[in-house]
Amino acid sequence: MTDPSTADSTNQSFEDTRPPARKTWPDLPEEGLLEQLVQIIVEEGKVAPELVVPEATLKSLDLASIDVVSILMGVEEQLNVYLPMSEDLSSARNLAELVEAIVAQMRPDELQNIGPKS
Repeated sequence: MTDPSTADSTNQSFEDTRPPARKTWPDLPEEGLLEQLVQIIVEEGKVAPELVVPEATLKSLDLASIDVVSILMGVEEQLNVYLPMSEDLSSARNLAELVEAIVAQMRPDELQNIGPKS
């Protein structure tokens, strides 16, 4: 009889080797940034606001790669930042990881211009 815990060890995917996906929003360096990113996801991804939760996957939100590109373009345009494509952006498993990857791509001087204006 085969041990089920080892049956698929030769067919492990990249996803299986990573730590579990985040289930909470990451701590962000600027006040109000999370709210701005959530709003962009809602608008550009055409997602109902109540569905934009950290653990929501792109698949569960029916977001195709073109939708993610629209979200990234919306972030660049609305926040006046440049987001070079990275492995972290393209391999995000849920919205928490996507937000974390987006912020990681921003330069410190770009982050200083985000947040509440006095």
